[in-house]
Amino acid sequence: MLDWRPLIDSLPAVAEEGGFSTVVTRERLVDALSLQTKVAEAHLSVIERLFVSLSLLDSELLPSGQWRFVSFSASLLARSVLQILGDEQSRLLPRDFWLPDQPEPVVNAQRQLLHELEIRRVELHRQQSALPIRYVHVAWAFILLDGQLLLHHREDQSRRDVANFVPIGGKLHWCDFPETLAQVTALAYMQAPASTEVFEALPQTLMREVQEETGLLHGEHYQFSEWKRLKPYRKVEGAGSRHGYTEYRIVIYQLQLNRSGFLKLVQHVQNSSALVWFSPVEVAQGFRSDGKTAFVDALRAEWHDQTDELAKALSMLPDSYKDESSKSAMTQPVTLPLGDTPFLLGKTGQEKACYLSLTDEERLILLALGWHRRGMRWQPIEGLTAIPHGWVIAAHDEINRLLTNLTEKLTNQGVLLIECCNGNAYRLNTAHDTVYFDESLFALNIILDEARTGISITTCIQTTQLGALQNLAVFIALSHKLTKEILQVAQNTVYQVENPNLPGLLRREIEKTTQALGLRKLMRQDNGVYALTIQDVHQC
Repeated sequence: MLDWRPLIDSLPAVAEEGGFSTVVTRERLVDALSLQTKVAEAHLSVIERLFVSLSLLDSELLPSGQWRFVSFSASLLARSVLQILGDEQSRLLPRDFWLPDQPEPVVNAQRQLLHELEIRRVELHRQQSALPIRYVHVAWAFILLDGQLLLHHREDQSRRDVANFVPIGGKLHWCDFPETLAQVTALAYMQAPASTEVFEALPQTLMREVQEETGLLHGEHYQFSEWKRLKPYRKVEGAGSRHGYTEYRIVIYQLQLNRSGFLKLVQHVQNSSALVWFSPVEVAQGFRSDGKTAFVDALRAEWHDQTDELAKALSMLPDSYKDESSKSAMTQPVTLPLGDTPFLLGKTGQEKACYLSLTDEERLILLALGWHRRGMRWQPIEGLTAIPHGWVIAAHDEINRLLTNLTEKLTNQGVLLIECCNGNAYRLNTAHDTVYFDESLFALNIILDEARTGISITTCIQTTQLGALQNLAVFIALSHKLTKEILQVAQNTVYQVENPNLPGLLRREIEKTTQALGLRKLMRQDNGVYALTIQDVHQC
């Protein structure tokens, strides 16, 4: 070990009080090291660079080869550093401080030390161009359902001042490279700026991370395509003590789910506290109203912090799942019965009655499935999960058996009205806008007063074995004339020959709303007489 004591003894002096100080030339310090000139100069050059980085030396005298400390305390730090370098018994940190798998307090201390050092190095760089010491290559999977982007909780612990959610995906690992590539070579690629080899390995990173965070398997549940490669993003960042001035190279992929993948993902999200949906606006602004925050700084930087533009770009992305109809799906509209009424199959006005052998409870189960297929509000029972596109997932064997038995019973009667997927997911086997409900489910209020005119359609609560259907109430504002004509129809006093334009008016003014509620028609004609389909009618 080099003996630094002669150099310490030759350092410039600074008075503890009064500000008096001495100057020492670089040549004198080289001589003090008692080494070959070139070797001594090399050693001193390193020490000088260290002292300059610590801002200990007078910068005005250095160009002329002279050392002077800027203060007494600066000289103390210089002597302390040289004492540590020259004393084998000295340490700045405990011997095991940097060993892996440390307890949390030590990891936090490591992180704090690295963070302070790196922040100073980056912010005080005279040309603001400090180089990164850490490179992270990332594959992000954008999964969007109903316009919401799925984010995952970061591996780092929750911190109040740090955003904790990131897109699905993660960092490149050496195992993502081909098996033929030596591990030492893979490590070299990982710890360097992006290369062709890195970009070729990132799809494997994507598939591995998606499986780890969502349980989805490439090919079985989804396909993917590259959407965007972000510009290099640099920041003092890193989980735990893996912390430093980092360059991130992020490639974003879009996932396209099949039906099995969609059902599996939604069920997984509902059972995981680590997965959260963010809207495009919430992603762009970096937080949700409930306080959950998103670490998407690199994404925001790509759009130059123009959050409106970023939100717009994200909102234009297609959903990761396009609802698929089974090959056996019913193509004709169906009216679900209540009580002893039959199923009505076929186009409106040409329906055919279909009587099936079902219990009242089974009819109510179909009503609940139809209610959800239509997107109406309801409260499923415990053990049953309602998800988009009309699907319900049975978590309990008893519920699953109930739905399986009803599916088989309908199939045995030649009606493929329920489809099943993954063994525990069920929905009506028809398009959402072709599901209608028996008119007895609805009540009609005809409102004729000075404040407003129109009709109000309501439903009554129905309790089923799958859950309770919530009441609906919709008011449709109409002209006084049309409202009065509907009242006359309710009183059975309007004939087709007297008002042939009435059906057309109802189609334009009413039917789009009533059909969205699951009511096929508000009015029909029979032998030239108009009649309302809803029997429970009141005038206000």
